[in-house]
Amino acid sequence: VAFLALERLDKSVEAFEESVRYEPSDEEAQRYMGIAHRKRRQLRATIKGIYEAIAEKPGDITLRQNLASVYFKTGFLQNALDEYRVILQINPSDKEAGIMVPFLEAELEEDEENQIE
Repeated sequence: VAFLALERLDKSVEAFEESVRYEPSDEEAQRYMGIAHRKRRQLRATIKGIYEAIAEKPGDITLRQNLASVYFKTGFLQNALDEYRVILQINPSDKEAGIMVPFLEAELEEDEENQIE
């Protein structure tokens, strides 16, 4: 489940790899492909580390906030929303999650409306 959040980054890597395959001398595509590979490895390691820590301490809100933050900052809004909802189940009065859940719901709804148009 954690690695489903990497789908967009994986697609970026695939796109740069395809670009380099068709135009091997494209230095800019090669550079961005390297950056995307590095970010994908870093993100995988970060998410994996947080998930391992959560497995040991499932009720640790700080760990869950860190995971939600990683998801939010990398644009995986649905994953962030899911994690903030878990936080509210653990602590219904959590201020950060209380703010982020309605914000993310609105953002996702807006994204959905824009895709329909």
